[in-house]
Amino acid sequence: MNNQYFPNEEGKLEYILQIYSMDMKVKALWVQNAYEEYSNLMSSGEFNVLLAFRKATEIINHSMAIVRMVEEAGFVKDPRERAKMRERIMLINNRWEVPKPPKKLRAIRNSLEHFEQKMDEWVTSSRELHVIDFNIGELSTGTGSIANVNYFRNIDGYNFYFRRKPVNLTEIYNWSKEVSMCLQK
Repeated sequence: MNNQYFPNEEGKLEYILQIYSMDMKVKALWVQNAYEEYSNLMSSGEFNVLLAFRKATEIINHSMAIVRMVEEAGFVKDPRERAKMRERIMLINNRWEVPKPPKKLRAIRNSLEHFEQKMDEWVTSSRELHVIDFNIGELSTGTGSIANVNYFRNIDGYNFYFRRKPVNLTEIYNWSKEVSMCLQK
């Protein structure tokens, strides 16, 4: 081994990798728990809109914490920190074959994390300033006095939308189960 930042001694490296593994396992468990709670909300007679959105957001956020362990972050200014990140990713992916996350997950998480920028974008580019937030059900284009509707957050079954960009919560849940199984090796 020729690691620049992580230990080269096999025993020490394995110990450190197990710490990363434990964190990813915990996050995967949190995704699964939040998904099960979300599913219970969806099937219960007493539906709580804000709780459903909170659970959907938890699913996305916890899964992205796993993604950030195994894939490069978009922007890391410090070259040394970028090199550490790349070495960590290489070591984790060499130790376990962590499955690729759902394709649309990163874009949704990024939009949620930069919500204020998305609000600014909407305010400065929207002609009518019609907005629907925390919507449950199908997206529509709007008619009459609410034409040009801008949806911020929307849930339609197991699809979570942010500004009409979807991610499927069931895909994230299934991926988190694959991650859990992969890390058992």
